[in-house]
Amino acid sequence: MRHYTRSFEEEVARIKETLEKPVIPVGAQPPLGMPFPGWTAHITVMGTVSWGGSEQNLILPDQTLRGFIIASYGLPEIRNISAKPDYIATEEEILRTGISEEEYIENTWNVLNEFYENITFHAKTIGPTAPPAEFDPIAFIDYILSLRAESSSLGWIKNRGIEQSLDTKLENAKKDLQKGNEKAAINILEALINEVEAQGCETYEDCPPGKHLTSEAYALLKYNAEYLIEKLK
Repeated sequence: MRHYTRSFEEEVARIKETLEKPVIPVGAQPPLGMPFPGWTAHITVMGTVSWGGSEQNLILPDQTLRGFIIASYGLPEIRNISAKPDYIATEEEILRTGISEEEYIENTWNVLNEFYENITFHAKTIGPTAPPAEFDPIAFIDYILSLRAESSSLGWIKNRGIEQSLDTKLENAKKDLQKGNEKAAINILEALINEVEAQGCETYEDCPPGKHLTSEAYALLKYNAEYLIEKLK
């Protein structure tokens, strides 16, 4: 297998493309103890957090592992997550996918990136983000509404009636803010938090049957609404 390195200019361009938002301080913790000892956590220059284990501590097919933790004072937002298998393809294996040897030689990075992209798992989770540099309460309510909508599309809110109830509260709070009635808006937002707490679970481990919001939707709606209330007071 040939080995290649990016130029300094290529690496800088890759970092700039990835860092779409301001980087905020975070702490990262790997799973601790048995049955998978030896995992580590890393905060990268790309503004991401990564975890890795040695060959003796990999997660095999049909196995699961909890304990991948990011701690931050940032607000929760929907973020991308990927899981890359510990796998090094040979040149012969890549050529068997239909790539010609000439194309492989001329476009090595593109070919390799596409190969590993095809065996990488992608999903959505929640992670910290920086608060808005210039706070606009109306725009922030619209942002919470977008989080609510995307949470439903991801299956994190499982009841249409609750979706409508949450949207109604957010829209009514928005109308009160547009009228300058911040106290009424706060009361509605507090009612929204009460509904989230009643219908959702703070963690997967402690989530009784009948709850309609996963821990992701719970965190997105509760903590962003609390932030908005704090800014309005």
